[in-house]
Amino acid sequence: MPDFSSGATLNKYVAPILLHSVQNLEDNFTQLFGGVNSEARQAKGIDVDKIINEFEFETGVGTEDTFGEPDNVGDESTFIPWTNYTSKVYKVSVTEMKNLAMDKDKAVKDLIVKSLNSKLAIDSIHNVAPPSHAAGTPVIQGTGDERESTGTKRITKADILKLAEAYTGKDFVLVMCKAHKYDLLAEELTSAEKTLLTNLKTGEIGSLFGINVTVNELLPIKYVAANTKKLIGAAAVAGDKWASIIVEKSNTMFDTYSLGLSYVSAKQDMTYKVPHSRIRIYGEYIGTTIEDDKMRGAIIDGTVV
Repeated sequence: MPDFSSGATLNKYVAPILLHSVQNLEDNFTQLFGGVNSEARQAKGIDVDKIINEFEFETGVGTEDTFGEPDNVGDESTFIPWTNYTSKVYKVSVTEMKNLAMDKDKAVKDLIVKSLNSKLAIDSIHNVAPPSHAAGTPVIQGTGDERESTGTKRITKADILKLAEAYTGKDFVLVMCKAHKYDLLAEELTSAEKTLLTNLKTGEIGSLFGINVTVNELLPIKYVAANTKKLIGAAAVAGDKWASIIVEKSNTMFDTYSLGLSYVSAKQDMTYKVPHSRIRIYGEYIGTTIEDDKMRGAIIDGTVV
């Protein structure tokens, strides 16, 4: 349960806005992750246990055959700690509150929570994106036409099919970036068979070759020219490649352990001569893979040779 803290006017002015925003996630992408068993949640992190599938079977057994000593069922455990987060401290002066037609103080409170939801979703999707191509974690490169003045290639429906063939998971969604969405829509316009569009008026993409697709037009995940995952926020350079990422429900988890919001109203301000309200949001979460070497995948722009 969210842990609200600080500020005499918190319950009156902040809590209803915060609760509404948290309960109605604006990102729609953390819902693609696997959940966390309440019994596994601890103050320091989450316990992850799995049974090793080494079951053996026999056929054609004889009528007099008997069992030997029963075998143990193997298991493994790991522990994933919470990741903390915080916003900066933001302020709104009473002068701004009076001079604007909107209620800026209220708008900031609402927007900071929506921004948090988006930030945690994007960071979590980045966490599950494979670092580079490997047998169990494919990173498929686009083979389409050159993307204008970038030195990279667009993706095609054939590339999506290649990803489907290389990927071994079953309960997953491909979170597609804006660039790749329009790559496929452009290809659709010249295709003899209209197989991609689920709604010709809106251009929405639903599924292709059995892969469910959802589009996040703000997804900023990229790979460098050498086809390795790039840090979020790193400076753009020539050859950067847009990426669309697989989220596998059975190999991912998302959970928030704590969510705190500190709010000081302008009436309480003893720092500024012109009073300001101040706000920050902070807490702990997990948005990650369970096993790094399994059930991860991505499709990225190709390289123009």
